[in-house]
Amino acid sequence: MVQKAIETVGGDPTGVTPSADLAAVKSMGLPQVLTDPRTTLAEGLEAILVAELVDNDCWPILITLTEKLGYKVIANQFREALQSEEEHLVKVRGWVERLTMNPAALLS
Repeated sequence: MVQKAIETVGGDPTGVTPSADLAAVKSMGLPQVLTDPRTTLAEGLEAILVAELVDNDCWPILITLTEKLGYKVIANQFREALQSEEEHLVKVRGWVERLTMNPAALLS
């Protein structure tokens, strides 16, 4: 969806800006945490929570930007994505909370 939106506004979705490069470097640790055999379930869920928080924070900026540029259809698509991402965040927060309060909670 984002790739198509970038193309619609005349951008190159394959271009890697310095900002995009920095974002990629910042996020490199999350997959490493998730694939490390020493990572516990709780630690893995915390890493996923970090990713969800960042993801959720980006959508409102994209919505505002596309609205200001007059791309209402794209802004509405981004709103739908934000709604879905908000649901993911609620689920992951719930899992982290349940596991923190009762480590056996996710097994039941």
